[in-house]
Amino acid sequence: MQRDLLRLTGFLKNRIFAGPKHVSINLTNQCNFNCLYCSLHSKLKKVRRSEQEFYMSFNIFKNIVDDCSSLNVAQITLLGKGEPFLHPHIYDMIEYVKAKKIKLSFCTNGSFDIKEIRLLSKVDDFNINLSSAREKTFRNLQYNDRNVFDDIHNKIKVLSGIKRIQGFPKIRVVYLINALNFLEIEDMLKIGRDYALDYIEFRLMFATSDTESLILDRNKAIKLHSNLKKIINQNDPFLKRSNLLYLYGIISRMKSGKDDAFRDSSGRDNNLTYYRKIFNNQFKCCAGWFYVAIDIDGNVYSCCHYVDILTAGNIYKNSFKEIWRSKKFSAVRKKMKYSMSIKDELWQKCHNCTRYAFLEGMFKKAKNMPKAIIQ
Repeated sequence: MQRDLLRLTGFLKNRIFAGPKHVSINLTNQCNFNCLYCSLHSKLKKVRRSEQEFYMSFNIFKNIVDDCSSLNVAQITLLGKGEPFLHPHIYDMIEYVKAKKIKLSFCTNGSFDIKEIRLLSKVDDFNINLSSAREKTFRNLQYNDRNVFDDIHNKIKVLSGIKRIQGFPKIRVVYLINALNFLEIEDMLKIGRDYALDYIEFRLMFATSDTESLILDRNKAIKLHSNLKKIINQNDPFLKRSNLLYLYGIISRMKSGKDDAFRDSSGRDNNLTYYRKIFNNQFKCCAGWFYVAIDIDGNVYSCCHYVDILTAGNIYKNSFKEIWRSKKFSAVRKKMKYSMSIKDELWQKCHNCTRYAFLEGMFKKAKNMPKAIIQ
């Protein structure tokens, strides 16, 4: 909390007094799944961009982690345009991060090797993309192999057993709702109860022109709304470990026609318009003092949504610490704070901000900070 106070003071003074709270690092563009809803690896893609196989070098990774440690970064998340556990040095990376006493989380499809349980048990958070509660749907939607669905479930059981003993890792499941799985939400909640998951995040998928067949049409949205209402009325205590109540509100607006949010002009499903309810001239984004994302090409962004105009440097040209303290990053922070406009096409990705709740909370704290602290 002390460092959050320093970050907020920096936000108010347009300076930096601490490193970022959270850094996410893309490790590879390779994936062993071909989830239909994926904008990169879906089998539905009409044109497949041929990309050279890429894995971030272990030396570059260590340099980033060293700088994160020096800047007192609280958490590192490893992810990718593919599956981070395909990286040949991934278990060495786990050991390196944890040796620096930095919280470590993963965004994964569950492809980790459970035989590496000694190292996996050091991870603080697993965010597992499991968008199917039934094997048949899983094989149609994510990976068509008879054993993979059960294998992922067994891995979650093992992690859950470790958590009972040592108190971590936290296990979260991300469930991307689409036309093939929208009737399996109650089944997914049962899985959450059975495995003592910490949280299930239900999201409405983003779609491109290639994957638009998976978007919920209005009839499916109405059916989903009815099912959610039934689930909510059951007063299941596990609902508190999900965002279903919030999702129900979004679906209610879609159903009533009050939120024309099926797709925006770029062809993306734009259902989760977090900023819409608070968009006004008073809100100032403080993400540039809290978050950093490093993409597969080494570009450093002050936001995890990789907004092009928020690029602050490249780790193949400068060290992470140099970039964080650079004049260019300072200019990007000010741009986010003073120039963000949801109505501007340049800022459209902000409609889907998954950090909104935290950022709004920090902004309110900043406004209420005593002047004595700021000075």
